[in-house]
Amino acid sequence: MALTYKALGDIDNTIKAYNKAIELNPSKYNAYYNLSLLYKDKKNIVKAVYYAEKCLEINSEDEEVYSLLSNYFEDLKVIHDMNKFKEMSDVIIANRLDDNLKDCRNSVYTRDIFSRD
Repeated sequence: MALTYKALGDIDNTIKAYNKAIELNPSKYNAYYNLSLLYKDKKNIVKAVYYAEKCLEINSEDEEVYSLLSNYFEDLKVIHDMNKFKEMSDVIIANRLDDNLKDCRNSVYTRDIFSRD
Protein backbone atom coordinates (compact mmCIF):
# COMPACT_ATOMS: atom_id res chain seq x y z
CA MET A 1 0.00 0.00 0.00
CA ALA A 2 2.82 2.42 0.89
CA LEU A 3 4.41 1.96 -2.53
CA THR A 4 1.11 2.84 -4.22
CA TYR A 5 0.76 6.02 -2.18
CA LYS A 6 4.39 6.91 -2.93
CA ALA A 7 3.85 6.36 -6.67
CA LEU A 8 0.88 8.72 -6.47
CA GLY A 9 3.00 11.30 -4.68
CA ASP A 10 0.90 11.08 -1.52
CA ILE A 11 3.71 11.29 1.04
CA ASP A 12 1.48 11.68 4.12
CA ASN A 13 -0.43 8.47 3.38
CA THR A 14 2.83 6.75 2.45
CA ILE A 15 4.12 7.56 5.95
CA LYS A 16 0.87 6.34 7.52
CA ALA A 17 1.08 3.06 5.57
CA TYR A 18 4.68 2.43 6.67
CA ASN A 19 3.75 3.19 10.27
CA LYS A 20 0.88 0.71 9.99
CA ALA A 21 3.30 -1.90 8.64
CA ILE A 22 5.57 -1.30 11.63
CA GLU A 23 2.60 -1.55 13.99
CA LEU A 24 1.79 -4.96 12.50
CA ASN A 25 5.42 -6.09 12.41
CA PRO A 26 7.87 -4.03 14.52
CA SER A 27 10.87 -5.74 12.91
CA LYS A 28 9.86 -4.53 9.42
CA TYR A 29 13.26 -3.19 8.34
CA ASN A 30 12.15 -1.79 4.97
CA ALA A 31 9.43 0.31 6.56
CA TYR A 32 11.93 1.99 8.90
CA TYR A 33 14.40 2.48 6.07
CA ASN A 34 11.83 4.04 3.76
CA LEU A 35 10.46 6.25 6.52
CA SER A 36 13.98 7.50 7.10
CA LEU A 37 14.28 8.45 3.43
CA LEU A 38 10.84 10.08 3.36
CA TYR A 39 11.59 12.23 6.38
CA LYS A 40 14.93 13.23 4.87
CA ASP A 41 13.06 14.40 1.77
CA LYS A 42 10.67 16.34 4.02
CA LYS A 43 13.73 17.98 5.65
CA ASN A 44 12.87 16.46 9.03
CA ILE A 45 16.35 15.24 9.94
CA VAL A 46 15.39 14.33 13.52
CA LYS A 47 12.82 11.78 12.33
CA ALA A 48 15.07 10.65 9.47
CA VAL A 49 17.82 9.84 11.97
CA TYR A 50 15.34 8.18 14.34
CA TYR A 51 14.15 5.74 11.67
CA ALA A 52 17.68 5.07 10.43
CA GLU A 53 18.65 4.19 14.00
CA LYS A 54 15.67 1.82 14.18
CA CYS A 55 17.14 0.08 11.12
CA LEU A 56 20.42 -0.32 12.98
CA GLU A 57 18.59 -1.87 15.93
CA ILE A 58 17.43 -4.56 13.52
CA ASN A 59 20.73 -4.88 11.63
CA SER A 60 23.64 -3.11 13.32
CA GLU A 61 26.04 -4.01 10.51
CA ASP A 62 24.14 -2.37 7.65
CA GLU A 63 26.74 -0.14 6.00
CA GLU A 64 24.09 1.49 3.80
CA VAL A 65 22.32 2.89 6.85
CA TYR A 66 25.58 4.23 8.27
CA SER A 67 26.13 5.93 4.93
CA LEU A 68 22.62 7.42 5.10
CA LEU A 69 23.29 8.78 8.57
CA SER A 70 26.56 10.38 7.50
CA ASN A 71 24.75 12.05 4.59
CA TYR A 72 22.07 13.38 6.93
CA PHE A 73 24.64 15.08 9.12
CA GLU A 74 26.56 16.51 6.14
CA ASP A 75 23.49 18.58 5.28
CA LEU A 76 23.36 20.29 8.66
CA LYS A 77 24.38 23.91 8.78
CA VAL A 78 27.07 25.13 11.19
CA ILE A 79 26.46 28.57 12.71
CA HIS A 80 29.67 30.25 13.88
CA ASP A 81 28.06 33.39 15.34
CA MET A 82 26.83 32.48 18.84
CA ASN A 83 24.34 35.36 19.03
CA LYS A 84 22.82 34.44 15.67
CA PHE A 85 22.67 30.80 16.79
CA LYS A 86 20.80 31.74 19.97
CA GLU A 87 18.36 33.91 18.03
CA MET A 88 17.61 31.07 15.62
CA SER A 89 17.22 28.39 18.29
CA ASP A 90 14.09 27.54 20.20
CA VAL A 91 15.96 24.90 22.18
CA ILE A 92 19.67 24.33 22.74
CA ILE A 93 21.08 20.97 23.82
CA ALA A 94 24.52 21.22 25.39
CA ASN A 95 26.86 18.96 27.31
CA ARG A 96 27.38 21.65 29.91
CA LEU A 97 26.03 25.10 30.66
CA ASP A 98 28.72 27.45 29.40
CA ASP A 99 28.86 31.17 30.26
CA ASN A 100 27.90 31.89 26.63
CA LEU A 101 24.54 30.20 27.24
CA LYS A 102 23.58 31.74 30.56
CA ASP A 103 21.53 34.52 28.96
CA CYS A 104 19.26 31.91 27.34
CA ARG A 105 19.37 29.39 30.18
CA ASN A 106 15.61 28.67 29.97
CA SER A 107 16.09 27.33 26.45
CA VAL A 108 19.10 25.15 27.29
CA TYR A 109 18.82 21.45 28.06
CA THR A 110 21.93 19.95 29.58
CA ARG A 111 23.09 17.07 31.75
CA ASP A 112 25.07 19.64 33.76
CA ILE A 113 22.21 20.48 36.14
CA PHE A 114 24.44 21.76 38.94
CA SER A 115 26.83 23.73 36.66
CA ARG A 116 29.76 21.80 38.11
CA ASP A 117 30.68 19.55 35.24
